Amino acid sequence: MLYPVAIPVASLDEARRLMSDPGIDLRTEALAEAPASQLSGLGAAGGEPGAIEVVVPFEFEGQSARMTVRVSSPDARLFAYQEHWLYEFLYRTSPDQAVITDLAEVRRVRMTARLRESGEALETFHVNAFGLGCVVPPGEHVLELAWSVRPSVKLR
Repeated sequence: MLYPVAIPVASLDEARRLMSDPGIDLRTEALAEAPASQLSGLGAAGGEPGAIEVVVPFEFEGQSARMTVRVSSPDARLFAYQEHWLYEFLYRTSPDQAVITDLAEVRRVRMTARLRESGEALETFHVNAFGLGCVVPPGEHVLELAWSVRPSVKLR
């Protein structure tokens, strides 16, 4: 999903609280756990929303996964990857990593994002409590997403 507006939040608790705030429209505004300076290139609500085209669908191979999308927008946008299962099985451990457990196994996952044309790595962060995202600059870009999954993690 592409968001024109990101509201910086300091913590998971703040994101959860704001998700139920009727004054926030989560269709056009994202709650981003990133410094305001990292989100400063995003515009105001309205204008052209931009478009996402899946170039290579989500592929899981062994201990990693990949997905490639084409993002097009005249303005910078926050790209967010969110899945419903993340709300049930994901526990966050750092700004760009999480632990996933499905009762049978516990795994640590990290998402990275880069622009194919320049190779530039984009900083990733939590969006809307449990999704992951990054800010994509204006224009048309091919965004390569990768998830690395590490074997079992001992929880205390």
